[in-house]
Amino acid sequence: MNNKNAASNFLEHLMFLAFFNSIFPGKNAAQTKSLLEKLALAYEKTSSSYQPNNELLYKVLAIPDSMVKGLKEHFKFKIEISKFIKDFEELRQSEPNIDSYGIEYKWLVERMDCPSVPCDLPWQAKVGIKDHAFNCSTEERWLLEDAFLILQTARQAKNRFEEYAKVFEDSKRTDLNALDKLNSLNSNIAAYSRLSVVSFYAFLEAFVNSVAYNHFLRFEKSLTAKDIVNLKEGKEYKPNGRGGFLTLEDKFQQFPKLIRNSPDILIHIKDRGQIKEPFETLIDKIKPLRDASAHYSKSKEVIWRKPLEWMEIAELAANTCLGCAQDFWKTCYPKASLPMYLKELQSDYFFKRAQERLD
Repeated sequence: MNNKNAASNFLEHLMFLAFFNSIFPGKNAAQTKSLLEKLALAYEKTSSSYQPNNELLYKVLAIPDSMVKGLKEHFKFKIEISKFIKDFEELRQSEPNIDSYGIEYKWLVERMDCPSVPCDLPWQAKVGIKDHAFNCSTEERWLLEDAFLILQTARQAKNRFEEYAKVFEDSKRTDLNALDKLNSLNSNIAAYSRLSVVSFYAFLEAFVNSVAYNHFLRFEKSLTAKDIVNLKEGKEYKPNGRGGFLTLEDKFQQFPKLIRNSPDILIHIKDRGQIKEPFETLIDKIKPLRDASAHYSKSKEVIWRKPLEWMEIAELAANTCLGCAQDFWKTCYPKASLPMYLKELQSDYFFKRAQERLD
């Protein structure tokens, strides 16, 4: 290899190693970053005073090459390193905020295997780099964590209400400060519980849409025009392009059928004779309250309820929406485990995360 090619390879490999260290940092990420910076400086110094038999330059040029070979032994790359770097530079130009928002998983998985990323991560998810390395973000994950945060806040308000209720009773109902606290906590329990219902339902909608969009990204080439409109846009297919948006009920019936290429409806929602739990509770109890909470009118469900009644409804919404998400996933992917990128939709994990955010 001539000197020009060696230098070119060195720079490409150095850039690639810097990128790789930012997205999959190991235990020695800081040392690796420091080494790469020192190599870049050493290259600049030795190449500027280049001599034909400059052994130091040869040693400097060889280090990144050796490091890349080591990576190739542990990771499967689907394109050449030079193409990888070129694509990444183009990505930076088109999306200048990737350091903050991450790289779309689809972009990564088309170029390399990502063994440290959950295998069921949606292709539209963002994979963090640099300070956000090892973090994978999806909108449904945010919404689910926020829903549990709000519900946990409602639970805490309920606990405080019970404490002040005892103080008030012990004072023979004369402690006006305790009474004032009780009135405030009453309002807080209702507010947080009502927002929990809206948030859990929002998560469920986002999750169903995410599963559909992920299927579109992964199998776009084999999908019909109708399938693409349904999955990508969440709309009815009309040749003139004026189809309306699918309801959540439509999506529950259509998406599993489409994903599994089944001739039959796999989740029945609209047929009252075949609808099953937890979907029946979702449609009959949770959705009406969510609709009324989001855009209330006198013709809709009553939202003026006792705080503890709202608390019970919030707990029901959490269990119902998680149950629907689990059943929807298992219907779409009967041989797969529950989504690992969402911690298998286990409430214990998300309640713990919520408490960590509140502490």
